[in-house]
Amino acid sequence: MEPRTSNLLDEAIGFHGHDKPDPLSGRFVLVEDCIETSGAFVLHHLLKRFLSSHPASVVIFLAFNHPFAHYDRILRKLGCNLASQRDNSRFFFVDMLMLQCPGENNEDSTFVALDHKDIYLNGERPILILEMEYLADILIKVEPLATGLAKDVHGQLTVMNKGAQNPRTIPSIKIRNFHFRIKENGTEYFYAGTKT
Repeated sequence: MEPRTSNLLDEAIGFHGHDKPDPLSGRFVLVEDCIETSGAFVLHHLLKRFLSSHPASVVIFLAFNHPFAHYDRILRKLGCNLASQRDNSRFFFVDMLMLQCPGENNEDSTFVALDHKDIYLNGERPILILEMEYLADILIKVEPLATGLAKDVHGQLTVMNKGAQNPRTIPSIKIRNFHFRIKENGTEYFYAGTKT
């Protein structure tokens, strides 16, 4: 396993703790973005992080938009070979456009969804989307800057992490807000006002 440096997104999700090597196991992560500011980089980050965090983990990826080659090419830039992960039965790619399913059944799986929030601005949001927001253990909102465009800042992230679900206790909700800048081989996360 390669050494990793922590970043604000990892800390907000819970990857910074050594006591829990797999904070997404059995949890539902919802990423909301808008046309103006895509959240695809968060999916790429989570894919890489999940596949590298636990050698026995398995990812089942439902693709509604791009073919496997698209994700493989991007993840290779980030240092993760999806083709190799697929060949080792750690990454199952389900192309929903082609309806090609791997036929595997895995009980221990992390559910990540991406919702383009602003396509519903002119009408009511579907009940399914509202239910997904309610059920999500981690909600990541990718938005443009509230102050408008900036040269070195591409947008802002709000991460709402409900913490571990325990029926005996009230879940602790942690909310983190920070900015991001997308680079060629990754993404940089930082708090507002910390970049010059």
